[in-house]
Amino acid sequence: MSHPLLQTLRGGFRLCLGFYVDAFPRAYASYITEKPGNGSVPATEDQFSAYLRAYTTTIENNIDAIFRSAAQEVGNYLNLYNIHANQSADEYKLVYFLGRAIGKHVSATGLRPMQHAHFYAMIGLLGDRLRECDCHKPELTRAMKRLIKADQLEEQLGKTGGYLVYKCVSTTKNGKPAREV
Repeated sequence: MSHPLLQTLRGGFRLCLGFYVDAFPRAYASYITEKPGNGSVPATEDQFSAYLRAYTTTIENNIDAIFRSAAQEVGNYLNLYNIHANQSADEYKLVYFLGRAIGKHVSATGLRPMQHAHFYAMIGLLGDRLRECDCHKPELTRAMKRLIKADQLEEQLGKTGGYLVYKCVSTTKNGKPAREV
């Protein structure tokens, strides 16, 4: 049986999935530039092409499970904070919870640098959303990247902390009341 939110969120997830695939090469380049000397990170163009294929294949082979996991996490978030679901989800929820779900499946490949590059893509996409509302926070991006490189993203922010940080920054900039977060 399908998760009830999955039907509502599927279109948004599909759109965001394209954003992730497009953002991965930039995120990967940023990751290897900031973390030089990592022997397990492909350095040549052919090696990177194989890495990108492994990334996209992992997503394609697990797409239904990824979407179910992301919908479940959105549902858990809504229930935990007693938020009433409507017929859509904000871009921050779509990007963040889909990103976490993809990250779990990418992690299962055993290629830790791929997971780190994927999380760089997630942070980049969240940063893009902030730029769209004229609220770019480069220090926030740097801090999140430090957490990713130190394998501390989950431990420090938990399941919803990253989403809440980006959504609150955006909401505060736009002058919305906190209850709309």
